[in-house]
Amino acid sequence: MPNGAPGRPQRKIPRIAPDVRLVLDTNVALSGLVWRGAPYRLLQAIRRRPEAVQLYSSEALLTELAEVLARPHLVKPLAAIGKTPTGVLADYVAVVENRGQAGAARRSKQRTH
Repeated sequence: MPNGAPGRPQRKIPRIAPDVRLVLDTNVALSGLVWRGAPYRLLQAIRRRPEAVQLYSSEALLTELAEVLARPHLVKPLAAIGKTPTGVLADYVAVVENRGQAGAARRSKQRTH
């Protein structure tokens, strides 16, 4: 199996249609930033094709993520990936576009329909 571990089928990341707008729940963002499951693969797909997906967040969600990343039970998982809470948050902010404008985008769309 090309590019996969022996005996394991390679997982395909689903194609994301252009003009997709996403707001990730704090737990989904955390999972994608710290562990390597489906949320991680979603963030990787967004990083590879930023023109296809707009990832939104708000200051409230980013504050919540920062608070969660600072919790003691995440010290070991973060150390395992060689990251600090600040570094992980910076990685996420680098992927997030138009922070805080998800509500504005939704309201604008509602006015045009």
